[in-house]
Amino acid sequence: MPAEWQVYKISSSPFFIFLWDACDCSWIIRYIQFYQCRVHPKEMGVQQIEAFLSHQATHERVAAATQRQALNALVFLYRKVLDVPFEREITPIRARRTARPPTVLVREEVNALLQHLAGTHLLMAQLLYGSGLRLMECVRLRIKDFDFERKQLFVRAGKGNKDRVSLLPVPLQSRLQEHIERVRTLHQGDLSAGFGQVSDRLGAGKSTVQTSHFPVERLAQVRRVSGIPRSGLLSCSPRY
Repeated sequence: MPAEWQVYKISSSPFFIFLWDACDCSWIIRYIQFYQCRVHPKEMGVQQIEAFLSHQATHERVAAATQRQALNALVFLYRKVLDVPFEREITPIRARRTARPPTVLVREEVNALLQHLAGTHLLMAQLLYGSGLRLMECVRLRIKDFDFERKQLFVRAGKGNKDRVSLLPVPLQSRLQEHIERVRTLHQGDLSAGFGQVSDRLGAGKSTVQTSHFPVERLAQVRRVSGIPRSGLLSCSPRY
């Protein structure tokens, strides 16, 4: 069986369905085509992988993140598809990281920017600026991450997969509490309509249905209702 078909078969299984985006099959095809399809990947090894990745860095001038994505795809190919262990660590020529100075807005520029926002987007931007959050750290905030009594918020699995505590601006507390109550009302309406359920796989074809409880929900509003593949349950697509 061709290697790319083996990849598709393995990646289409329920266990690897969520890894498919990170393991791009195109990199595996490019790896095979790099050697002009003369040798099956199972007959190649670390030396050929290093040559391919080094070529991407030195001749194709790919970014470091792109080279890392190619490496992850090939590791997936050999470990999960071909079941071939590596005899040593893969050490290709690394792509250079581009050093870019950060762009920092002054206070006047921040105020001018906030004047063009409204509603939830304004609240998010004020949290980004007032609490020093990154964009995805703000999007992933949960209600349990807010400590209004201590005027703190908890950032979980931030950069470097590290947790930290940040300040919760006092002027935003009342607006955040109003937002939480608005989302709570919307959430209760979703549950009353039969939405907001998830399926928890237990293996061996068994599964349980769990209903989302509000205290652990993200600060999200609902835009549309959609179905969850494989379970048939109805869920809601969030709008932050």
